[in-house]
Amino acid sequence: MFFKRSKVTSGMLRGISGDFDLESIMILNLDGLHINEVGSVEECTGLEHLILSNNDLSNLIPLSSLTNLTSLNLSNNNISSLEGLQTLENLETLNLSGNFIENTNSLYCLTGLPKLKHLLLQCTAQKRVNPVCQEALYQDEILLMFQNLESLDGNILYGACKELNQLVDELDSILIDNPPKQIKILLGSCQDLIDGTKQNIKPLFTTII
Repeated sequence: MFFKRSKVTSGMLRGISGDFDLESIMILNLDGLHINEVGSVEECTGLEHLILSNNDLSNLIPLSSLTNLTSLNLSNNNISSLEGLQTLENLETLNLSGNFIENTNSLYCLTGLPKLKHLLLQCTAQKRVNPVCQEALYQDEILLMFQNLESLDGNILYGACKELNQLVDELDSILIDNPPKQIKILLGSCQDLIDGTKQNIKPLFTTII
């Protein structure tokens, strides 16, 4: 069966949510509707939970107005750029699995999100991955980039991550004032913590939308 690609209209949103006032919608599920433009979703400024999985989205800039979002599911789309998400200051959970994010550089715009705790870039059980997940040091780089992560790809991260971040901050503060030998020792401690973090993760059994 052929499905025409669609743009989200205000009428569609009112019909799905049952709310006449778009700004009052707090939860919205637009999974699998063959959407290629978010359209009127950007008017739903009260949204806290948004599901846009299994669509044909590539442009996320219109989502920049949704600053009340705490969870966002963008899995299985055509996303390669995350431009637009850097304004979502209340975002805690982000599912990007099954897209076309090429490398960790594409993720830097998310590093300023102060509340981001749960990040999914791959879901191997459902064969949803991103090219970035194939990089040799993928997990190491993500742990260094995101200071407050509590889970990555469905795995809970333990306290070693916080210790690692403290060491990185300490390294930044002594780069100028300390000799290379001491810096080398600190870098070794960072690597030990990275290795320990990899060995001390367990599956996250709660569903992250």
